[in-house]
Amino acid sequence: MADTWCKRAELELILRSFNNDVEAALCCKSQRPVSLYEDGALEKVRNDLANGVRNQHCSVCWLDEANGVESWRIQGNLTPMVDKSIEIYLDNFCDQKCIYCSPKYSSQWAKEIEDAEAEDKKFLQRMLNDDTFVATQRENHIKRILEEVTRLGEQSRQYYNHQIVLLGGEPLISPHVKKNIIDDVVEAFYLKTEFTRNLKILIVTNGNSPDVVVDRTIDSINSLTDKYENLKFTINISMEATGKTAEYIRYGLNYAQFLKNYKRYLDNNFEVGFSMTMNNVSFFDTPNFLSNMIDIAKKSSGWRKRTFFRLNVARYPKFLSIAVLPEEYRYIFDECKQIIKDNQDTILDGSFVEDWFIGSAFAEKIFGSDENKKSTCEHALRYFDYLNRTRGIDINNINSTLYKVIEKATNE
Repeated sequence: MADTWCKRAELELILRSFNNDVEAALCCKSQRPVSLYEDGALEKVRNDLANGVRNQHCSVCWLDEANGVESWRIQGNLTPMVDKSIEIYLDNFCDQKCIYCSPKYSSQWAKEIEDAEAEDKKFLQRMLNDDTFVATQRENHIKRILEEVTRLGEQSRQYYNHQIVLLGGEPLISPHVKKNIIDDVVEAFYLKTEFTRNLKILIVTNGNSPDVVVDRTIDSINSLTDKYENLKFTINISMEATGKTAEYIRYGLNYAQFLKNYKRYLDNNFEVGFSMTMNNVSFFDTPNFLSNMIDIAKKSSGWRKRTFFRLNVARYPKFLSIAVLPEEYRYIFDECKQIIKDNQDTILDGSFVEDWFIGSAFAEKIFGSDENKKSTCEHALRYFDYLNRTRGIDINNINSTLYKVIEKATNE
């Protein structure tokens, strides 16, 4: 087997419908997507990877591996995965401006950068944005995307487990969801295959939706699962901190509404858990976050009283990475691992526990690894100052420990 082989490239497909094209990629890390409308483009990447050719589609992993970092490719090759998966980014429409996000995935950030003063705009574009990206959806590509979903259904005879992930932006407030896109995706999958095929729909949401949206989502899920016996849904909430820290990281979040929605989802007959993006602002609150979310799950009235955690690590922008943190805080990983160990009966199943420890091991390799901390932390201070000026929230009041760490690094 070629040393460029990637299991993700064979099993995953990423479709991003953000502007006048549909970006297609073989995994979420690719910074060089192709057009879904370009026949044979994705197949060429797959063939290259199978035959020892380092296609530039996968440049992020090649760079990581050249630097001795365990790449997303290598992690995927070592991790159990579903047989086939499609990630669908409906658009970039969002109600939040997460501090590590960009206009590509948030219409709120797109507007803020567009309206920013010249110097701020230049800084934000350099730090958060690919300035070649036009963050405006000019065409509706849902019909073409649903064709790919139907193709997945047609191929279902060859595989056992299938997964479709709906993302954004915030998919639950996307204009397409109001047109019953959840129902449309499910119907498209089963259009040319048996009703008994296994399918999981994973909805990645920020958990901030108003009551009417949550009502509509729950009703739609219950109606569809009544119709298709092997259809399952997972609500995957993007969150990694509590209270004011969460509201700082995910600007636009109402933490009380998030807690209300989390509890409501838990009270239903589907999986509910978290996709955590560990960053240096959330890092110190991680044990508290894990404990709080587990405690809520235990007290829920749902059929499982369980939750799960998927651990990702923010790599960009670099100044929000845990790579800038000093060794004295590495003990927080041990606290987190102990919480997971002590609460395995509340984690959805063993695979999530295993995935957590794999993700934690990857995060520990990154922790404190920045070799140019002074410059990185100078960017961090400028960014935190910008957020204070424009949002009126001082990082020193949210996370004084981090502020002292960053300030100290700039003076060394």
